[in-house]
Amino acid sequence: MRIIMLLYCIHLFNLALCQNLIPNAGFENLSSCPSGLPERGIIATKPWYIIGNPDAVTPDLFHLNCPLPAQTASVSQFWSNQFLPFEGKGYAGIASAALVNGVFISEGLGTPLLSSLEGSEAYYFEMRVGSKGIDNIDNPLSKDCQTTPKKSIGIYFSENIINQIRESDSNNLVVNTFATGDLVLADSSYNLASFTSSIWYKYSSCFLAKGGELHLGVIAPIGKFDAITSPCQISKSQRGFFHISYYDIDNFLLLKMPKELAADTSICEGEPERIDIRKLVPLPMFENAKFRWEDGNTDSIRILQRPGLYKIEVVMPCTTIPLYLNVKSKDCGISIYVPNAFSPNNDGINDELKPFVKSILEFNYYQFKVFNRWGNIVFSTDNSEKGWDGKIGNKEVEMTGIYVWSLEYELKNGTGNKKFIKSGEVTLIR
Repeated sequence: MRIIMLLYCIHLFNLALCQNLIPNAGFENLSSCPSGLPERGIIATKPWYIIGNPDAVTPDLFHLNCPLPAQTASVSQFWSNQFLPFEGKGYAGIASAALVNGVFISEGLGTPLLSSLEGSEAYYFEMRVGSKGIDNIDNPLSKDCQTTPKKSIGIYFSENIINQIRESDSNNLVVNTFATGDLVLADSSYNLASFTSSIWYKYSSCFLAKGGELHLGVIAPIGKFDAITSPCQISKSQRGFFHISYYDIDNFLLLKMPKELAADTSICEGEPERIDIRKLVPLPMFENAKFRWEDGNTDSIRILQRPGLYKIEVVMPCTTIPLYLNVKSKDCGISIYVPNAFSPNNDGINDELKPFVKSILEFNYYQFKVFNRWGNIVFSTDNSEKGWDGKIGNKEVEMTGIYVWSLEYELKNGTGNKKFIKSGEVTLIR
């Protein structure tokens, strides 16, 4: 997928726009294996760093080159050598927990970007997420003890290194957490609650930058207790969780979006051709985009018959990008001409209605029909050498009139063995 994306970036717009601004986006590069357990191991994938106090906030690192100790892997719900990254060898894990002693913990990790974001420019963000979160693992009353928010992942951007502020109450219990960066995107989909550890899903969206942002932060749900009252019986002497959510994360992507797009395709002029815009611009950022044509049509698939320059608006949640589609005419190995009038009067001139076909390919299927004004068939043939002589049966049509013809054909191999249909009107002159 990355190779395909790169090739289309070169073809469609400036290659610089396709640079992933997130370094070590799949946690592949390691300085060393985490010593013993995955906790705080994210610092081995520099320039990633821990958001918050490393003694309290411990985002995890997993890497296939660094297997877990057998005993650890067998007893942990979140750590196991059986869990695999979405792609490559590395991935990270972050948790958010409301403890029964009143402490709210939100794990997060951040990284400097390869370049700062430009003001008012649109950017596309993508990451893979797997959920391992559970609730009510230690206290039977916790199902009624709500925290805000309960399940979401925040994506933050900031000019400076992102950190967390921990708010304490009069008893010095941490009951609220804040991020110093600006919350730009949040994945609060129900998928975070329903997806299991064996499934990765893609979260993606786009946003407009303020300008100057140089750090990305990804933080498990940060929030607070709604009320520190029954049934949230908080005591410093208690141990365990009211709530905990845990997410695996992998394969980050941050791209500057183009100002405009250009794509080329070709069709057999006059022949209906199915055009799929998503296949012409197969970049991940446009998978959920809407395409608005000049005639108001919003389908990504259109049937085109004529070459030309088509302007299509690619509608995204954060911006609208013009796409200029250049449809060229190609030699499809056949040209067909059907006269718009004929005179079957036996003068040897234009006495028969028949398509004039110039083709380097043979017909695999051929059906020529003529209809009267009421839609009844007055002539039909599957022989490309035969035409209509103006008779219905053995009786000549006496009156001048307008008829409709249709030609359905299929060429051998040349166009993928698909049927084409042409139609038009012809005037019979006596």
